Amino acid sequence: MRRVRVSTVRWYCGLGLIAVIVFLYWNFLPSSLPGSGDPHSLDTLRAAGLEEEVQRLRRQNWELRKQVDQATRRGEARTHDSGDSGDSGDSGDSGDSGDSGDSGDSGDAGSGEGYWAQALADWKAWKAQRSARNRERIENMENAPVNIPAKRGQTGNRKRAHNQFVSDAVENVIKDISSQMKDKHLAELFKNCYPNTLDTTVRFSEGNNGVDFDTFVITGDINAMWLRDSTNQVWPYIRFASRDTKLQNMLKGLINRQVKSVLLDTYANAFLDNPNGHSEWRSDRTHMKGGTHERKYELDSLASVFRLCVGYYEATNDKSPFGAKWLEAMQAILRTIKEQQNPHSREYTFQRNSQHPSETLLHGIGNPGRACGMSKSHFRPSDDAGIFPFPIAANAMASHYLDLLVQHQLLKSSPETESKAIALVKQMREGIENWGIITHPIYGRIYAYEVDGLGSHLLGDDANVPSLLSLPYLGFCDSEDEVYKNTRDFLLSPRNPWFFEGSAAEGIGGPHGHGYDYIWPMSIIMRGLTSDDDEELRMCLLMLKTTQANTGFMHESFHKNGPSQYTRSWFAWANTLFGELIVRLSIDK
Repeated sequence: MRRVRVSTVRWYCGLGLIAVIVFLYWNFLPSSLPGSGDPHSLDTLRAAGLEEEVQRLRRQNWELRKQVDQATRRGEARTHDSGDSGDSGDSGDSGDSGDSGDSGDSGDAGSGEGYWAQALADWKAWKAQRSARNRERIENMENAPVNIPAKRGQTGNRKRAHNQFVSDAVENVIKDISSQMKDKHLAELFKNCYPNTLDTTVRFSEGNNGVDFDTFVITGDINAMWLRDSTNQVWPYIRFASRDTKLQNMLKGLINRQVKSVLLDTYANAFLDNPNGHSEWRSDRTHMKGGTHERKYELDSLASVFRLCVGYYEATNDKSPFGAKWLEAMQAILRTIKEQQNPHSREYTFQRNSQHPSETLLHGIGNPGRACGMSKSHFRPSDDAGIFPFPIAANAMASHYLDLLVQHQLLKSSPETESKAIALVKQMREGIENWGIITHPIYGRIYAYEVDGLGSHLLGDDANVPSLLSLPYLGFCDSEDEVYKNTRDFLLSPRNPWFFEGSAAEGIGGPHGHGYDYIWPMSIIMRGLTSDDDEELRMCLLMLKTTQANTGFMHESFHKNGPSQYTRSWFAWANTLFGELIVRLSIDK
């Protein structure tokens, strides 16, 4: 009679354990999701003052999920082991040899615990060697030949700008800082990049009466204005607005233009200067309007409107741009953010004919999710479609700057609007806390990139801001926050699928553009903007200096082993952001 192998018995026991836990999970797990509408939901229990019961249910929820996950990994590992032993033949001796001695340890070695133990050891070894690698990279870059031509006021295509905007305050900053910089290559790069937005992309008008200021800011090589990009392009100048009336008026004009754009369509991400202008995306299956260039809904676009208003007010203490039209735009934004807390909303739909799946949405609305307090964003800051509906960084940015609008009493003229804003901030932050933080087997508690409110999450980051790496830069958290530090360790490691290490540099990229193996200078700049470590800052500056491909400007992305392979020769946001890094290091550090 043929003997039943111990490994086979273990395999069936493992499957049985999975079945029991799954049965308990689905039949006895309480409905504990915020906003579920169930009488036993967390929000209902909180309202009844049963906070202890809320915490108990949450612990029970995650403990059962952990058990299901562990049991599933054990079952998969043992199924794999059983298949291997079957392939080795049916001899009794062969089966006994696999089951004798350290058979239990052998099984565990293939389990989830064994895998993560090895992964943790590998990560510790990689991290221990990182300083040595960084020093070697720094030494190689310091000895590398560099050519940075003077290209002030030019685009990446060597054409002179036709709409140059000059700010005396910015010019003085450029002169003062560059004259003090010991590294003349970096100084030349700073002089090229920092004023690039003002030199080449700003179209400013004082209006008929000299007070109806209007500012249209193109991205660079694309003749359209993105809400997100335009805010980020002028952000490094805002701190000097109180010194320069012309600069202050230009910023007022941009606030006015963004208000006009939002009132045209809160779901659009990019706009045309001329409402009768032509957009290449006119054929997209969405509700395109005259004056919109692209209609990809991105929560961070609306958050960028908040950010510009907060930054302007904090720098100038001037409330004059925040009148009736501005309040109407804020109310429209709040309605949209509230509407998109419902992941099943069909108020916005979008589809595009494209060979790239990231350019369109599944069934016009994207992947499903469950209400969790956060607000949905169909597309990312990179203009790529998201995998899961709720991005953590965009919700963090929106909640932070909306909260600052309230704190600065900019919404005080409408108590109802102010109350809605306060409620949204609370809901989004609770959503981030309850669903946006996961426990990683190696890094501990870290922020996920996207979640669906059902328990699934996506780990990683994208170079575009808002990113997880940029959370302290945006003011959402401190750079010493434990969850952020753990997240940062993860993001700047090979565990992040979009972190690349090459002979030219290391940094974060993303699926947009050329995608794999292409590093975005923006991520290197953001790494510097969120670091206080001198060695790390030094390496970031050297990587930026040596990967500009002798053009004198930052680019959208470059190949990790060859920076001469790059995308977008005229990308004003990246140029100005590099200038911001130099300004911060010169003035703040």
